[in-house]
Amino acid sequence: MRVQRSLFSAFVILMFALTFLPAAGAQTASHPVTGSELLAIVAGQCVDQNIFHVIESRGIAFRPTDHYRALLTIAGADAPILDALKNAKIGANAADPEQMEAPELLQHLATAGKLIRAKQFDPAGEELAAALQSHIGPEAGFVMGLLQDKTQGWSNAAAVYSKVLEMAPDFPAGSPANMVHQYA
Repeated sequence: MRVQRSLFSAFVILMFALTFLPAAGAQTASHPVTGSELLAIVAGQCVDQNIFHVIESRGIAFRPTDHYRALLTIAGADAPILDALKNAKIGANAADPEQMEAPELLQHLATAGKLIRAKQFDPAGEELAAALQSHIGPEAGFVMGLLQDKTQGWSNAAAVYSKVLEMAPDFPAGSPANMVHQYA
C-alpha cells in the first residue's frame, strides 16, 4: 500500500510538471544524446541494441568522466554499453556531464535505475520525485514510465510515455512510439 501511495505521489508530480511545461524545449531534429538522456535510457532498461544505436547514430553531447561512467554502471550499464561510450562521436561543444547538467539529476536517475532493478519500487519513486525537483524534463518521466510498468500501472505508464513524447518527440529510446503503443 505504501508503495502505491509513493508511486502515485511521484506520478502526480511528474504529470503536473510535464503538463505545465510547454513542449517548446522539445527538439525536432535528432541531437547528440545528453548525459541525462543516456542515463535515463539505461535506467529505463532500454534494450542494449537500441542504446548502441543511439550512441552510434547520434553521438554524445558530453565528455564522459570516470564519475559519469560509474553512474551509468549503477543505472545498469554493462561492459558493451561502456565500450560503445568509449567509441562514441563526441559533440563539438561537449563538456563534462556534471558541468552541463544538474549533477543531482544524474545521481537520482542512476539510483532509481538501480532500485528498480532490485524491485525496490517505493524508494525508486522517491528518487524520481527528487530528480524532478532538480530538473523537470523527459528523462525522469521515461524512467517513471518503466516504474509504472513494473508496478502494473500500465495506464499510468502509457500516460507518462505520451507526455515524454509530447515534451521530447526525439527522446532517444530506440523507437519512442513503441513506448505508448505497447499499452494501447
